Amino acid sequence: MDKIIWQPVGLREGRAGFGVIMNEDFAREMIRLKSPKEFQKRLNQFAASHLSRLGIDWERPFQFY
Repeated sequence: MDKIIWQPVGLREGRAGFGVIMNEDFAREMIRLKSPKEFQKRLNQFAASHLSRLGIDWERPFQFY
């Protein structure tokens, strides 16, 4: 699993929620990354457009800390 950056789990198990298994090194790198606000906005727009195709109205699916 060291080559997998992230993998969703529980999506097809009939539950409302899901989890993500993430490579520890990748997670640490993303925590240290200071992404520009415009990048965060574009990433949310990208995800929202894909979710809308599934009938899900979620303006900001990602939260950045």
